[in-house]
Amino acid sequence: MPKTSMIHARIEPKLKKDAENILEALGMNHTQAITIFYKQIILKKKVPFELNLEENDTLTNYTKIKSKKHLKSLLDID
Repeated sequence: MPKTSMIHARIEPKLKKDAENILEALGMNHTQAITIFYKQIILKKKVPFELNLEENDTLTNYTKIKSKKHLKSLLDID
């Protein structure tokens, strides 16, 4: 059996559940979906979908995360 690595990510529970329902209907689980996503990144050498800023959007419209503590405070997580 090949060695594996763990990915730990936090995600909104409703987003996770909604996506898992769709993946289940497709006969997939989240591990398979993430694996496909990563393989597409490698194959295309980019994120496999378009990422765009809104018109007139600038970097000053975003908050740069300075630390885990800063991120938790922004997300109102204790």
